[in-house]
Amino acid sequence: MPLLSGGTLKDWIEAINGGEEGTESVGVRSAVSSSSISSHVDSRPSHAPDWYLQTLHGLTYLHWNGILHRDIKPGNLLLEAGGRLLQIGDFGSALLMPGPGPHPKFGNDVGAGVCTPHYSAPETTMMSRSSASSDMWCVGATFFEVVTLESLIPMDFDFQELDDREVWERLLEDQLEFLQDPCTPYPMQRVHSKASSVSDGSKNSDLRNSPRQKAFEIRDELQDLLRLNANDRPSAASIVSRPSNFKRIAGILAMRALPAETFEAHTMEFQRVLQESKAANRARDNIQFL
Repeated sequence: MPLLSGGTLKDWIEAINGGEEGTESVGVRSAVSSSSISSHVDSRPSHAPDWYLQTLHGLTYLHWNGILHRDIKPGNLLLEAGGRLLQIGDFGSALLMPGPGPHPKFGNDVGAGVCTPHYSAPETTMMSRSSASSDMWCVGATFFEVVTLESLIPMDFDFQELDDREVWERLLEDQLEFLQDPCTPYPMQRVHSKASSVSDGSKNSDLRNSPRQKAFEIRDELQDLLRLNANDRPSAASIVSRPSNFKRIAGILAMRALPAETFEAHTMEFQRVLQESKAANRARDNIQFL
């Protein structure tokens, strides 16, 4: 994997929020300068769909090979200098799915504890079980934060309460409100807008016409990824195989300036991976919480 110098999604989120940049990621300090991040901060929301699909592109390959990442989060998604191309990093918590395959089959899970609490799936938190669907929850939690600039699970939340399904239900009901309307202000804007109505026409116009609108292209899928029942979440392959998404990924891969024969070989292989992955997913075992 080539050295990526654009930092991580965590760096970009913190830059947007005015926090520290270049924080610890993947065990080493991200090789990114303040100017590198700042020069692309305004375009961050419009890159969100590309980041999202590249993450699912990588997860499709991992799951097809029977590998669970288990720790997808903003700090483990690495960006190249231009800020658009992304790769998955940090496989220190990865595990193999049981059995010979085909992978990833719904219900084929492993006993595994929580990696990073703010991004761990309910079944991992409550039952110490992880599957391909658990990775999909992590993607949902990660890109909820990219879109809203707010952690799905509030930073001051008592994680011991997450042993209770009803707590999860209330938490999701409250947090998913931010995905309903692209005019919902960011957390900082909500704080500063108390003195003036958020429904002011100019404010709404600014938000609707900003690059943030692009980020909301993925909001419906995020709500699907953040379903409480693991078996109700879509697989990475099922999302990526949609014609518009497949076409978009092909366009992103073309930006990597791969030799024509390499690009064609990858496209053909990826089509096979998608077909085999979707076939493995057809037999769904019902996973329900106790």
